[in-house]
Amino acid sequence: PGLTENLQFTLGEKTELFHRLQRITEVSVKNGISPVLQRQNMAEVACLHSQARK
Repeated sequence: PGLTENLQFTLGEKTELFHRLQRITEVSVKNGISPVLQRQNMAEVACLHSQARK
């Protein structure tokens, strides 16, 4: 199940989650994480980002 499923976030909480995922992704890239995991992270960020805009 996705992180955002069945959960109602305030805009502030969404923003915090989005920035946290961005930081995780940046660290992952620096540490040379596998491209597959990188894509998964980016997909999760994109999902949160689209939800935060609603």
